[in-house]
Amino acid sequence: MRPSASVLDLRYDSATFQEVYQRAGIYDASDPDLTAFRAAGGKLLLWHGWADQAISPYGTIAYYDALTARMGGTEATRRFARLFMLPGVAHCGAGQGPDAIDALTPTLAWVENGVAPGRLVAAMRQDDAVVRTRPVYPYPAVARYDGSGSTDDAGNFAPAPPPVRHRDDIPWLGSFRSGYEQACGWREGVWTCAPAGPPD
Repeated sequence: MRPSASVLDLRYDSATFQEVYQRAGIYDASDPDLTAFRAAGGKLLLWHGWADQAISPYGTIAYYDALTARMGGTEATRRFARLFMLPGVAHCGAGQGPDAIDALTPTLAWVENGVAPGRLVAAMRQDDAVVRTRPVYPYPAVARYDGSGSTDDAGNFAPAPPPVRHRDDIPWLGSFRSGYEQACGWREGVWTCAPAGPPD
């Protein structure tokens, strides 16, 4: 595809997907090998709304699963990366669920003080007032009402195991792999791309 391509130039079929996929090395950010990031002390806090109508939340879960498999399992991954799934939250916010979260403060505490986020608190606002709060726990845990107090108060929820899902019920067309990255640039007046190689 040419650099000026628009969505109107695409056909939504397997052949077009395969054609676009050939450029994954240039455009994608889907490598689950975050070894260098982890070694540099990096901390990754991912979040996604379960009701996202633009980007499937299952894609983010598939990436996190690939990350977990590549980086040594659940406990090894949780030491530097955590995923939070927000119920009822649409694309980048809105929807039926509490969508206002402060991800920066817990990330700073994790990076600067080594305190990993055990939960985020999401808020729903109406007319500049908070009308509901809900805890969001690291995936795959979910918030479950403890049976007392208001269901609009995050303090009345506790972490619980997720409902049983069959992984085969979540098909994902793409893949998450390492070693596909390319670096592009002008060389002697020609735009060329070559394998990026390992980071310095």
